Amino acid sequence: MRWASGLVVAFLAAGFSSAWAQEAASPPAASAPAGAQPEDPMALQLLDFFSQFCFQKFPDDAALAAEVEAQGAVAMTADEAKERLHGDPGRGWTINHDGGQFVLILESPPYHACAVRAYSDKPLVSKRDMPQMKALAAQDKHLLSKPLLLPNRLEGGVSIMVAYEVTNEDGSVISPKEAYMVVIDSYIAPADPKRKVETRFVRQLTTQ
Repeated sequence: MRWASGLVVAFLAAGFSSAWAQEAASPPAASAPAGAQPEDPMALQLLDFFSQFCFQKFPDDAALAAEVEAQGAVAMTADEAKERLHGDPGRGWTINHDGGQFVLILESPPYHACAVRAYSDKPLVSKRDMPQMKALAAQDKHLLSKPLLLPNRLEGGVSIMVAYEVTNEDGSVISPKEAYMVVIDSYIAPADPKRKVETRFVRQLTTQ
């Protein structure tokens, strides 16, 4: 497997890095300029779930669990959650919404994290992602660091992660440490034909 696969090159060329480097301080207006490419509804729903669960409820685990279950989510079995968390402690749910299936993962400390993810035939990213995350951080008078792009090898494919550290307005470290991450896993030759591209948004608090 060559690292610079065609899908990864196309993914970066499509504007992922530039979209996440926007300096807008708040989400853009809902109406798009004439002739603009419409946003993927599933990508926008993924962002909405990330805001709703991982910002409005997390890190209150009990409130998050109550909210996701009130929306009809199905709890994962212990084995299913363990597989998603690679053996780390936590819980998980699946949410069927508007023709797509989303997964919510809640990881327990020391890496306390909330993540939403979904499979599609392309990365579920939009131009609203970065402005929205900056706006969410700003609610606590926090800023995001410059993006760190981390390509990685993945069994059966490739993975790209964009990570941001959350800081105080003066750039100093907050406690507990906090980071936002967007991870795109592209499965080049998946055993499951439906397992093409997985997009996940993560908010992580490190208590160590």
